[in-house]
Amino acid sequence: ESKCREIERLKQLVGSNAKLKSAVESASLRAREAKSVDACFVFDCTSSMRTNVEAAKQKINAIQEYILASLGHGSSVRFGLVAFRDYTDEQQFEILPFTNNVQEVRGFLARCQVQGGGDPCEDVIGGLEQAVLLDWQASSRILYLLCDSPSHGRRFHDSDGLDDSTLKEFDNYPNDPKQWAPADLVHAQMVQLRLHFVGMTFSRHCEKMFRVFSNLRDIGGDHGLSTLVLKPDGSAKDFVQCVLEGTRSSLSNSLTLVSSPQWSLADQVSEPHGARRVLGLQELCWEDWECWPQQQVLVTALTAVGRRRTAQPNCTARVLHIRELPFAKGNMRYAFPAVDERGSKMVVKVYQFEGNRWNSREAVWADVLTQTYAQIFAAEFSRRMPTMPLQFVRNYIMEASHWKDYRFSALEDFIPGLYQKYTSNSGFSGSNSSLAEAFSHFTWHLSSGDMMVTDIQGVGSAVLTDPQIHCEGSTYFGKGNLGNRGMDNFFMRHSCGEICTALGLTRSPLQMGDADITEAGTVSHELRTVHSSDLDSSLSSVMSAPGALDRLLTRSLSSLRSDATPRSSGSLLCSGPLLCEARCGGAVEASGDKYLKHLRKYGGIYCESCKLQVKDSMCRAPCQRADCKEHVFYSVFVLGITGTAAPTSCRHCRALECWTLIERVDETDSVE
Repeated sequence: ESKCREIERLKQLVGSNAKLKSAVESASLRAREAKSVDACFVFDCTSSMRTNVEAAKQKINAIQEYILASLGHGSSVRFGLVAFRDYTDEQQFEILPFTNNVQEVRGFLARCQVQGGGDPCEDVIGGLEQAVLLDWQASSRILYLLCDSPSHGRRFHDSDGLDDSTLKEFDNYPNDPKQWAPADLVHAQMVQLRLHFVGMTFSRHCEKMFRVFSNLRDIGGDHGLSTLVLKPDGSAKDFVQCVLEGTRSSLSNSLTLVSSPQWSLADQVSEPHGARRVLGLQELCWEDWECWPQQQVLVTALTAVGRRRTAQPNCTARVLHIRELPFAKGNMRYAFPAVDERGSKMVVKVYQFEGNRWNSREAVWADVLTQTYAQIFAAEFSRRMPTMPLQFVRNYIMEASHWKDYRFSALEDFIPGLYQKYTSNSGFSGSNSSLAEAFSHFTWHLSSGDMMVTDIQGVGSAVLTDPQIHCEGSTYFGKGNLGNRGMDNFFMRHSCGEICTALGLTRSPLQMGDADITEAGTVSHELRTVHSSDLDSSLSSVMSAPGALDRLLTRSLSSLRSDATPRSSGSLLCSGPLLCEARCGGAVEASGDKYLKHLRKYGGIYCESCKLQVKDSMCRAPCQRADCKEHVFYSVFVLGITGTAAPTSCRHCRALECWTLIERVDETDSVE
């Protein structure tokens, strides 16, 4: 029987690896689009810029290599060049259309003669006009402007107080009409083309011009595009450093624009889905809970095993004291304090918006189902990384027929402590988010690229609530499910750290590469990218070979068991205390071996006062799986406290059933 169970586990591992390989291949295609860069250098090519143009000629290879290394696997970069001079020069513009051949760029620069110029001011606006006419195609678009003199026109330089003769020497065209409508138009076109702007000035005379340019780009509100002005010292090394600094800033903002605008759950509420309810907040005080209105409610707990199976509801009637005013609000919901019959502190969460879309049983079902699956992932993460265990508090669907405005809401245990949002469902990461990010990466890896738990928030990086789950090709997890776009957005911001390394997580092709600039001005980089061919496909071929199964078991079971055993986490810090799963509100300090010992002995995490009741109420029943002779163990005390149904399969069979998490959901599947 044990051998049969291991065979089934191996078959699932084969399917898991194949599915992860497919997910990586699909992500590679999306990475090629998301990680494309068009970089155009618009530069003054008159005599005063000779030293700076020479620096560009020397370092263009390093710049290209750095951009590719920063973007990582699947990236591409095209360079375009616009050399401008002045009105009186014989060749006012020289242009190289976008190309990914760096040798063409070097050849163009070699042929480009630094000459002419006349007065100090040049036709900067003309150079920008030529740049916006290029064939911009990439998802990330950066325009670099290199100059040591402003454009013609009083609007762009500090000429107040100069007599006509002195002004004429500095600017032969102080009334140049390009300084007005054409300048406004070209900057509007740059914003429309989604061009990030990096200005590099080699003279103080350009400061006013760049202030004007920045103001012009700000017209129309926040567009999310970066506008950066840098001052290189003239050396080749510092020139490269400034280019790379501008590139880093622009790429970071660009990847945000590529993936965020229409996908954030918070943004969706700006659509006419219902008016906001505006309620006043009242300071939280638990002492007077007996004075709060008493309500009889129906509380439904969900039990989920595999995504192809309908989550099993278990309903119980409860009496709660619920205060009429909320104590907190987030982007989406209000939080009301409540206390149950046992005196346990709880929170009722209701949407801020009116209408059935937000206040229906289906909407709350999706939210509770999301957190139920997050609990499964958190338990597996904690088993593999017990030095920093996580838990999502249990939550329920609450139906209060006499609570007029909020008939359906989510109910969960109150989490004491300082509440913090670590990540969002659209890619945001706050401070102290390394553990939350590693957990999101882990959920993608464990589900073979099919799911990702995001929007991590809670207390102490350990006790969490209100997650969202991205799931490919399905609306299974409600309004916050952004599918592949949400997962891609996460990976374009995520940099693997010690936790990801300790867990051996597969990198997504959407992740950025690692790059640095050395003192010599060359690029050193480490690309820890994953290719689909790197994934282990040997199991499939071995499984198909006649008589190979016994050899496969002998050779592979040890590695399977080591995969299920927590890997060394080195000097990684521990997370905060957990909450007692018996809902008494007690804190439990359990990590490392102590955490694993709790699981083996009690099947969960309980405080000292609850352990005895858990142990004394243990029952066993035969596993209902037809070919299994093991027993199911559960605590009647825990079932009564949590309102859940008794398990029907043993821990070995449940471990196998949990692997159905990685199977794809049929679009016809229902949440009820």
